[in-house]
Amino acid sequence: MLFGAIRKKTVAFKNQSVTMKRILVLFVLLSIPFISCTADDDSVSSGVVTLKINGQRRTFEALDYEKTLLPNGDYSLTFWMFASDGISEDSARLVTTYKRTGTNTVEGFYTSLHPNGGSANAVNGDFSSTVSVNSSVQFTADFSGTLGSGNNTILLTDGRINYKYDAPIGD
Repeated sequence: MLFGAIRKKTVAFKNQSVTMKRILVLFVLLSIPFISCTADDDSVSSGVVTLKINGQRRTFEALDYEKTLLPNGDYSLTFWMFASDGISEDSARLVTTYKRTGTNTVEGFYTSLHPNGGSANAVNGDFSSTVSVNSSVQFTADFSGTLGSGNNTILLTDGRINYKYDAPIGD
């Protein structure tokens, strides 16, 4: 009789073990969507600016932006960028009109390159851009061109900026 009671408890314990295993498997399967990678991970990180300057791949960080009201009622949008690749202390800024998208909507691109101290800007050169996103939450553009200032000419290719604002900016 005692042996029969022990046997029943063992069977009950085995059933609990099977139930726990099922719960654990179900928990793991339900967790996968929350911990899996998303397509956003494949895109350029927010605030990162990549470009080639005279053929050399460079990485800048867009540290801040400024939105300024213009006399015509539009807003000018300026992004301040600084080299984050450890090569130099180069800086740049990109100027466009807020919420304007399309081809050649970047109105200015200015650089200050070190250690040679050279500077150049897009208003004195040939510059092309495509702004694909220009909203209250994000700015994305591709750009390239030949910038000039005096005898200093700089070739920019494969430029890309993707900036997501910390909080939506108003109209």
